[in-house]
Amino acid sequence: MRKKEGFQGERSIVLPRDILKKYKTEDIFQNLYLTDIGFYPQAKDHFREREGGCGQYIFIYCVEGQGWFKTENKQIVEAGTFFIIPKHHYHSYGSCQNNPWSIYWVHFNGESAHHYYQKYYKHNQGKPLKIDFLEERIQLFEDIFETLEMGYQEDNLIYSSSCLANFLGSFIFDSQFARARTENELNPLDKSIHFMKENLDKNLSLADLAHNANYSKSYYCRIFKNKTGWPPIAYYNHLKIQKACQLLDNTDLRINQIAYKLGFKDPYYFSRIFKKIMNLPPKYYRDKQTG
Repeated sequence: MRKKEGFQGERSIVLPRDILKKYKTEDIFQNLYLTDIGFYPQAKDHFREREGGCGQYIFIYCVEGQGWFKTENKQIVEAGTFFIIPKHHYHSYGSCQNNPWSIYWVHFNGESAHHYYQKYYKHNQGKPLKIDFLEERIQLFEDIFETLEMGYQEDNLIYSSSCLANFLGSFIFDSQFARARTENELNPLDKSIHFMKENLDKNLSLADLAHNANYSKSYYCRIFKNKTGWPPIAYYNHLKIQKACQLLDNTDLRINQIAYKLGFKDPYYFSRIFKKIMNLPPKYYRDKQTG
């Protein structure tokens, strides 16, 4: 037996299509918006098949049980994994009979929707991605759901779209989202970046950074660049210049004082690094209106 709805404890909202038609042409909604959202607990016999695909991207997060989905090849979905199905693409999916899944799901669209899918696909070529359970992710879902339950006025839709971007981003950019947790839970490279930020007033060497991370210099350089796209010292200097910009914007400190405050013994060298990163000298940066 396969059924589409009627699961005990299910919650779902389908935005009226006339509401979507009214608002999705507005600039603020064109970027990203949802069309359907729900939670199906222990959804035995849950099944969908769309020969011609769907007009939206489909996000499904399995928190309990098992299921499967198929676009080209059938994929098993375990608890603690999520997947995204592209729009206008044949697909089917369903719950495991003996161990039915519990899923959070969202249908979404907009100009940036494809970019979220591409980021997801790049991680694992369209296979389910394992992710840690975090209450903060579920709270984002609840914020969206509860807001839409209050009605479809424009402010509610704007807020739900903002939450949707954070919700999807918490899965696709998992390491960045998880970084908000305590330092003890950070991975070694996140700890290394935290160490840099705590020591912007110093002139740390590559040896200092590698030693703090408990890696050899060559291995540390390789994995740091793989993660961030930057060599460690270049990344460290970017953090220093970011702080320099804040001091130029918000204090009356002289440029040489800012240089010393950020571990640069030579103000001229500081100015060269600043210009290389910001494309203008610190004096011109300060004269430029910001904010």
